[in-house]
Amino acid sequence: MQISVAFDFRCGYSYKAARFLRALEKAGEDVQVDWRPFSLEQVNEEHGEGLWLWEHPEIETGSFLGLAAALWVKQKAPGAFPAFLWRAFGVMHDDGRKIDRDTIRSIANEAGADVPGLEAAIDNGDARALAANEYFDLQRQGVFGTPTFFFPGRDGVYVRLRGQWKDDAHRKRVWNQIQALAAENIVGELKRIHPTDPPPVIANIPL
Repeated sequence: MQISVAFDFRCGYSYKAARFLRALEKAGEDVQVDWRPFSLEQVNEEHGEGLWLWEHPEIETGSFLGLAAALWVKQKAPGAFPAFLWRAFGVMHDDGRKIDRDTIRSIANEAGADVPGLEAAIDNGDARALAANEYFDLQRQGVFGTPTFFFPGRDGVYVRLRGQWKDDAHRKRVWNQIQALAAENIVGELKRIHPTDPPPVIANIPL
């Protein structure tokens, strides 16, 4: 099955989803993923209201630049994209480092991508333009957060996975349940709630 997943390197749930899907594939599940970068940094307007990150090349912090670089690698050197994707996730979540120009250069080099070509695309704005187009396309499809899964012929579904997997059978059971729920348009939202611990203190407010 071919699916698309909107993701952001900074999003821990995106990384969990990526590892989940990779484990499914290793366990023999028929799943191929088209990874589509979507910037939470832009969604949250972290650098100012109404500011478009692709119009400000001086902003090189956060994950947007890494997403733009990943999309350029995906289009120009697709064979290097999987290694770039996993290393970038690892830099942020396993190594605890930020993605900047130096780490992008290092990740691209490790992945076997065209490093000079990538740096030129960042400098001339081509990589940012790709990320802008991807952002608006996903936003038009209703994406607001990551990870969002797109199954063939269905609307996208925003999925958060947490906790530890018991085994591959557990993964496959959850995968089948996600697909089943995604196929039911009557289910608009399903969110698990948790009791507070300790219970909240309710003050006596005079009427």
